[in-house]
Amino acid sequence: MEDMESRDSDLAQILTKYDRLVDWERRDRSVMKVDIAPLRDLLRHLNNPQKKFRTIHIAGTKGKGSVGALIEAGLHGAGLACGRFSSPHVERIPNGSHSASRDQ
Repeated sequence: MEDMESRDSDLAQILTKYDRLVDWERRDRSVMKVDIAPLRDLLRHLNNPQKKFRTIHIAGTKGKGSVGALIEAGLHGAGLACGRFSSPHVERIPNGSHSASRDQ
């Protein structure tokens, strides 16, 4: 019986630790330290790859996919090589699209 109680206690501790790791949306924002300094440090160590190509960042809650498609079509129509990435996953990249380079 003690062995089962010990396992239940261990499971409760594990679940509590897991909840602290994954339930960010439920945390009190006033006690959270949110900073982009670690990302900037990583980019600096990688020689700032984001500065090596031109980027258009589209943000918001609605219409990002269609706006991205329109911009991509316009750039492609102007003879520029381009590609589209959508977070949190890569959406379909149409045939004929490539990553833009500095030379283009």
